Amino acid sequence: SMSLGWAVKKNPDDNLMEIITVAENFMYKRKQDDRTDLKGNVVQRIMNALEMNVEGEKLHSEHVSEMCEKLAGELNLDTEDREKCKKAGKYHDIGKSIIDKAILDKVGVLNSDEWRMIKQHSENGYRILSIDPEYKDIAEYVLQHHERWDGKGYPKGLKGEEIQYISRIIAICDSYDAMISNRPYHHAVSEDEAVREIINHSGSQFDPNIAKVFVEKVLRRPWN
Repeated sequence: SMSLGWAVKKNPDDNLMEIITVAENFMYKRKQDDRTDLKGNVVQRIMNALEMNVEGEKLHSEHVSEMCEKLAGELNLDTEDREKCKKAGKYHDIGKSIIDKAILDKVGVLNSDEWRMIKQHSENGYRILSIDPEYKDIAEYVLQHHERWDGKGYPKGLKGEEIQYISRIIAICDSYDAMISNRPYHHAVSEDEAVREIINHSGSQFDPNIAKVFVEKVLRRPWN
């Protein structure tokens, strides 16, 4: 990007160095304004490209965002945290934009190198979102949304309440929507099967308290 500033010498007696100083000051002001606009545009352009290029990603991000907002409401989070849940749910997979599309669309089992690259998407997302103050507040939630309650997740292997609360919300909503959606690498399961998986992995993969609220209050299914 490039920012420009200008000023006009209108009279022969005007001091040229003063005119140059005015132009420079104008340029620096525009540079600061343009930097903020550019960062926001970059984050949104990256997200738009991901949703356009990866099959099902747009619907997935929208569904996860909606479920995160609803679950946050059922958990009685305040308005600010509900908005963070909605926003983080929308951008939780933005780090996939750095991964080769051939890997994201691969049918069949990933090899160890491909799986390692997939696992980097939460860290990629953290770095992308951290460049812009408008998104920096959700970067940590995106970083931790693949951590597990039992400490066997990634990237840091955090356990239980070491994991950000909003990240634990995203983890459940993300997993549920992924299970009920058709992707190149797996066929969708029924909603009943997905609910059973959430219940079965409560206390291991998922925060058990949040999982119970999700099943009973958001999905309106019995916990049994």
